[in-house]
Amino acid sequence: MAKEEVKAKAKDERGKDIPIVCQYDFGGSLEGFIKKASQNGGDGKAVAYSKVKASDKIDVQDIMRRLAVAGNSQADIQKILDAHIPGVKKRGKSKSEKMKDDFDALSADERARLIAELTRG
Repeated sequence: MAKEEVKAKAKDERGKDIPIVCQYDFGGSLEGFIKKASQNGGDGKAVAYSKVKASDKIDVQDIMRRLAVAGNSQADIQKILDAHIPGVKKRGKSKSEKMKDDFDALSADERARLIAELTRG
């Protein structure tokens, strides 16, 4: 098992950053992590599942927030979550797709002004 560099920052009582760099052995693989978490009689599989679940819960909450802000109903969000596979990311929109969406959201007057501004030589 190999140690990996882990960086963190703390703040002292005056608010000054205290950078910290240490080495920690995460186990190198899922099996290695479970073995490490099982030392001293621990239930390594339960620890691993708990960590994975906590991380995936954050991902699921992020998906829920993004979908809600985009105007999806709770039923639509649930349907999307039912098909969610952890670790598989849906491709996001390209910059040009985002720009087109923003352009389409402009009023006719705003579009005309933007086109005039962009085409000025």
